[in-house]
Amino acid sequence: MAIAKLQLPYDCLDERYNFPANLKPLDTRKLPYFCHYHSAEVIEQEPVLLQCVHSLMEETNGIRDLVNALPSWRFLLDSPCSVKGKSAQRLPSWLSAFAGRPTPKARRVCNETPNILITGIPRSGTSYLCNLLHRYSNCVMVNEPPELLSTLGQELLPWSIPRLYRKLRSDICAGRPISNKLHQGVVTHDTRVSAETSDYIPAIDSEDFVLGTKNTIAYLTRLEGIRRVMPDVRVIVCIRDPFDTIASWKTSFPHLRDVDISGLPVGNEREPWLTAAQRQALQQIVDIEDLAQRRARRWHYFAGRILDQGHSVALVRYDEMVTNPAQTLTKILSGLPKGKLREPVQPSRIRSAAHRLDASECQAIRAICSQSAAALGLLGDPSFATSET
Repeated sequence: MAIAKLQLPYDCLDERYNFPANLKPLDTRKLPYFCHYHSAEVIEQEPVLLQCVHSLMEETNGIRDLVNALPSWRFLLDSPCSVKGKSAQRLPSWLSAFAGRPTPKARRVCNETPNILITGIPRSGTSYLCNLLHRYSNCVMVNEPPELLSTLGQELLPWSIPRLYRKLRSDICAGRPISNKLHQGVVTHDTRVSAETSDYIPAIDSEDFVLGTKNTIAYLTRLEGIRRVMPDVRVIVCIRDPFDTIASWKTSFPHLRDVDISGLPVGNEREPWLTAAQRQALQQIVDIEDLAQRRARRWHYFAGRILDQGHSVALVRYDEMVTNPAQTLTKILSGLPKGKLREPVQPSRIRSAAHRLDASECQAIRAICSQSAAALGLLGDPSFATSET
């Protein structure tokens, strides 16, 4: 402040010189010179910082004694000094240079963390996909983590999502329970059937397990921001024929059945992180009195958000996933350490309730959704329905 008042030239240091590890996960490909962490929990969740502290403990007996005296830090006495990974990367040397001693020993860290993120149009099979993925021995899928809804609507950039991934990965590796939507002991395949959250301890094969989370509306709303804060995450988007989707909305949750946009914690017409055009489109949907028209406009809006992403996301069509799940899973998990199937994955029948739509509903879908459905490669006609839900 004094330098500015004196009108002297100055430069501002970037985050490399004081990285907020309590707010953002470290990128092992671009490590900072200094960082602050605020709590022991952050050290436990960050492999690079954990290795650094372990090295200091090996070099200085006093630090080990201090750790032993503080309950919140005692995890350091039990945690391993290395993790499984594909390549090693050394820590930056700035702090070591100031201390006049060599750089701490490198800890092995993965260049690319195997994370996936599932979103899509509601009632397009996102929960079913979570159930399928969770059947692999080295894959953990968390269905609609509730803690995100209180933060996503308040962040300029959704850093709470990578922070959640970091915490989940740390908890699972340490054998601590996490919360998930379970039905009869497994990840629920349909939140309309079972949306209860329970605590459990997922079983994994290794520390480089595949981790994923799922949310439909909230993630669709913040997709651009998500891809900015998690550039390496595989984004999977589930889509489904608009007739089948809207027919399912009619017997689903009230916010889908009635197209209640204003009551959503994330993705309402007041959402500050949407563009002015997107907020206007949502307000126009809210103002539509005819329910059939409002549902069709809502589906069209979701489809537009997906089309806006171009080739940066992987589309999963409901019919293809149900009839050929093995091919879908291979596409999603290619190159990732997924482990082995703990239970078989079998083709299933396509569930459809499109025949329950009345003439006005079908006409609204044809008039409003045809173009966006075609752009997504979907068959927009109820005559393709094969069986009841």
